[in-house]
Amino acid sequence: MKKNIICVVILILVMTSFTGCAKRMDMEDYIKVEFSGSNGKGKARIKFNDDEFAKKALLEDGESEDNLYGKLGDFEEICKAIDPKLDKKDGLSNGDKVKITYKIDKDVMDKYNISLTADDKEYEVTGLK
Repeated sequence: MKKNIICVVILILVMTSFTGCAKRMDMEDYIKVEFSGSNGKGKARIKFNDDEFAKKALLEDGESEDNLYGKLGDFEEICKAIDPKLDKKDGLSNGDKVKITYKIDKDVMDKYNISLTADDKEYEVTGLK
């Protein structure tokens, strides 16, 4: 009985060490959709806060931002693994809906130990003149 308990504890510790280390990130924290232009001729574009994303993805807690310069190749690989798309980009009017979807290369996220949430999201077009 005691051996079984020890085995279960060891198994839990091992499983926690593999799942607990991934950096949890949500694309919604780094991606925004911006609208510009006139009503009926509006445009949508994706704005990616790559500075904050790079810090979270590549730096350990407390690590200096100066260390990012040596990791630019890694950052480029991660960014290429994230492919956001808008279903509509132009000819937009206030009140229209645009949807962002993501194609993520999970192998690259696993390589860098990133657990990335990238849920599709719908935005309402606003602010067109």
